[in-house]
Formats: sequence, C-alpha cells, structure tokens
Amino acid sequence: MENKTANSTLKTNSNTNDEYENAHYDRWFVVQSVDDDRPLSKLSPFAIDKATKCAVGTVKTIRRLRKGDLLIEITSAAQSRALNKLDNLAGCPVTASPHRTLNSCKGVIRCRPLVDCDKDEILEELQSQGVTDIYNILTKDDSGGRRNTNTFIITFKATSVPKHIKIGYLRVPVEIYIPNPLRCFNCQKFGHSKNACKGTEICAKCGQAGHGGNSCSNEMKCPNCSGSHAAYSKDCPKWIMEKNVQRVKAERAFHSLKYARLLQ
Repeated sequence: MENKTANSTLKTNSNTNDEYENAHYDRWFVVQSVDDDRPLSKLSPFAIDKATKCAVGTVKTIRRLRKGDLLIEITSAAQSRALNKLDNLAGCPVTASPHRTLNSCKGVIRCRPLVDCDKDEILEELQSQGVTDIYNILTKDDSGGRRNTNTFIITFKATSVPKHIKIGYLRVPVEIYIPNPLRCFNCQKFGHSKNACKGTEICAKCGQAGHGGNSCSNEMKCPNCSGSHAAYSKDCPKWIMEKNVQRVKAERAFHSLKYARLLQ
C-alpha cells in the first residue's frame, strides 16, 4: 500500500512538473556563432531555415540581429528543450541561450491579504502560475520610515501578463506594469543611466554643476524644468511626461501581443 501511495505521489509530481514546463517555457532564444571562421552571417536564409527545421522543427519566427546573431521565437516546450541543446547550425558551431528580457514580463496587483505573507511562501504558492518574483511597493510614513502597501510588482515567466492571478481563494486582477522613467544620477537627464552618461555632473537638488546633492544646501531648482523642486520629484512636469511615455509604450506592447495572438 505504501509503495502504491509513493508511486502515486511521484506520478502526480511528475505530471505537475510537466504541466508547468509545457506552460512556462522560454519562447525567445538568441543563437550565436562561437567560431569566427564560420559565422552565422555567412549562411544564406535558405540554409538557416532548413537547418533550424531539422534541429528543432518549424519555429514561429527567425530574425537576424545586427551582429549576425539569430533571434528565434519558438512555440512549444519541446522546441525550447531542443534549442537549449543546440550546438551546431548548418555546420556552424553555435550556442543558444534564452533572451535576457523577452521571456519574462511584469504586472501589478493590489492585494491587502498578501502584505503579511512571507515572500518565500508567496513564490512557492504562485510558482505554478509562472510567478518568479514579487516585490512589495513601500511608501514613506509620517515618521519618515517606510511601510508596506497593498501594491505588488510581480514577475512572470511569460511574454505577457495574465488578466487575473489566483491567490489562494482570491481571484486578483493583474494590471500592466508601467516602469518609472530612467533618470541619470550624473547629469539628471532622462533616457540613460549614470554608467552611460558622458555629460557633466549636475546637482539633483539645485541644478548647478560641480557638486552632488547629498551635501547641497542651495535653493531647490529642477535641472529639467527649472521648477522649485528636485530632479527626482514626481511632481516635475518633465517626470510626468516621461512617465506617460512609458505608459504608452507599455500599453502598445501589450495590445500588439494581444493582436498577434488573435491572428494565431
């Protein structure tokens, strides 16, 4: 009896793992040449198409990237496993790896009962729904400290967020995640990071050059809009405009994926 129970448990776990893998696999891969003498860029579109079909079957799309690498979108867990093992394409030694960003997405939920739950417990319970990470948004309280809110940013192993997620007995709507604008901590301009900045250091508080904002005691003046606030203020008209740009980009990406699925 014990052996039957153990076998039944193992079979159930195996079926659960298979269901998860079939639903939450990497769909985008980058294939790169590892031999400079035999680059992928020298292969014809016909050779690439035939070799890909031979190795993994008929894929959804193949695109050539600027450096000659291939961006491949597949349609099944079996193709994902095959691409992970790919080491040769039409005679060219290659490596295939999941794309760094295209295989995951972020959504926002609001759920008060989750605030007091342990993060490890949340991730374990939501793993079957493709959740790989969750972050609780914090806000400042009256004493200057930080407190939890009922808003969470969830990362899914998927190309688009689901409409809802099941949290125990709760059915919680998932909204599109709108990232905050990227602002340089060196020149304070939007659109790039400090590591990529070639500009002059500008104080985030007073907008003057030559010093940082940590020890600044000057009157506040935004370097982006000349308003009486710091560059990081969310009341800045420039910040609000950049946030709206991020919103439009996220919504367009969401609707493009939705339309593409309708055509499948």
